Amino acid sequence: MIIDYFWPELEYMGLNSMWFQQDGATSHTAHVAIDLLKNKFDEPVISRNGPVDWPPQELEANIEREIAAVSAEMCGRVMENWVQRIDRCKRARGGHMSEVEFHS
Repeated sequence: MIIDYFWPELEYMGLNSMWFQQDGATSHTAHVAIDLLKNKFDEPVISRNGPVDWPPQELEANIEREIAAVSAEMCGRVMENWVQRIDRCKRARGGHMSEVEFHS
């Protein structure tokens, strides 16, 4: 699929300044897929098992630090709000909840 569909599309784009990033799906990070991407893009491949690891360790560390900074009080308020919203939904029985303001 990469060779038959993706490479031809890339021919219309310049690869000089392009980086390729993908998610961590097993099929995307198989060694055969990573090797194909490395051959095409060289080093600018961001992926698990790729030249540039994703997610980067500093991102994981930042996420862990921010989660640890959430107070028990904040978690309690979130849960209380969530329970109130569930109760409103149950009372509305699938109907419109006029006290809720929706934004687009």
